Amino acid sequence: MVDTCILGQVGLFDHYIVQFDPGGAESRDFTIVTKQDINSVVSALVPYLTESIHASFQQQIRPSETLTPNQCSQKISANHNAGDEATTVTVMVSESCLAGAYNTGDLQAKVQQVLLQQAEHTIGKGYVLSSYVQTSPMQTDIQHGTLLIAASYQGRMIYQFSQQDLQNLRHQLAGKTKQQARVILIHLNGVKQISLQVKGTNGKLPINAANINILFVVDNQ
Repeated sequence: MVDTCILGQVGLFDHYIVQFDPGGAESRDFTIVTKQDINSVVSALVPYLTESIHASFQQQIRPSETLTPNQCSQKISANHNAGDEATTVTVMVSESCLAGAYNTGDLQAKVQQVLLQQAEHTIGKGYVLSSYVQTSPMQTDIQHGTLLIAASYQGRMIYQFSQQDLQNLRHQLAGKTKQQARVILIHLNGVKQISLQVKGTNGKLPINAANINILFVVDNQ
């Protein structure tokens, strides 16, 4: 948290004439403080304060960290109130800002972890995260000294076959016809389309599982 205050002063040029009853035959000019006078000082000082505080925050973060938007509040006091007679008004503006910082790499790792956990809960185990995108603006808040981050992400999952899975699959396909092989393959997790190339005249896959080659192509659409 950073606190900064600054003073501003403005001369008043709004003239008013007070006239007394004819019996007194007296009149005079005077100036008064208006709300606009005070607001003009505040409007001039707040951007400077905010920029100064933000620069202070930037100096405190590490290269791997991202600074969250400032949460600022101002306190305003003046030596005259609106309506007071005065030639100048001095306004003090103090601003207090709170901001957080998070490690960008740690956040991305947490996002990937949550997406993988959600995928396991929704579609089962064995999937790896291929890519992901942020689908909503990031919102941050600081409550009781804890930085809270909220955003929506959408991930693309690809089923990953282990070497044991591939070995078992070759044995299942060995000696099968193309139609039988299609039935086996179409029920595999993550398989969208199948293309079979069988050499020979009998239209069957090799009896020897070692002679069966399996190639997976990732659909990038």
